Amino acid sequence: MRITARVIGHGLAVLALTLISQLGGVAWCAALLFRRKRLAFVSAFVLAYGLLWIAASRLAPFSGRVALPCGGDGPLRSQSLLYCALNRNFVTPDLAALADDLAKDMARQFPGTVTLALDAGFPFTNLPLLPHLSHDDGGKLDLALYWQDRSGQYQQSRSKSLLGYWGYADSQSDCAKRWAELPIGPHPRRPP
Repeated sequence: MRITARVIGHGLAVLALTLISQLGGVAWCAALLFRRKRLAFVSAFVLAYGLLWIAASRLAPFSGRVALPCGGDGPLRSQSLLYCALNRNFVTPDLAALADDLAKDMARQFPGTVTLALDAGFPFTNLPLLPHLSHDDGGKLDLALYWQDRSGQYQQSRSKSLLGYWGYADSQSDCAKRWAELPIGPHPRRPP
């Protein structure tokens, strides 16, 4: 029973790491060779993942993908290093050129502007990039909004949330401010 639980646990770890980073499951499997000692297992996982991460950036062009820049001083950067660490910053060369041109054009029109890339795609195969099921071919890229503070000043390389998602723009509305009206109980227009 204990062995079955371990196998299931490792299987779930491999599945989860593969779904979020594509190569994490392979690194976990390699680290299992050192599973007897926790420190050796963790060290082996980190080393294997690091080597796979480096290899991915070198081998991805053979599968028609290139990595977007993770940092640096250019006008196009990853919003979070987490996207790069999880191999979620790979696109086709055409999309990379388009994103770079967009970022340069924005920086030319609005000096100091930095375009922040969010999720793109994995380096190999057509594995969908969760939660974006359409991000499976290197042809999609999420970009962060450009933010300004209350005085209207541009906020360089900033977003409203840690990952760049779920930060919504405040807007003016003519709608009344009230909580959603959800009916509780039987529907008022239908007889019970």
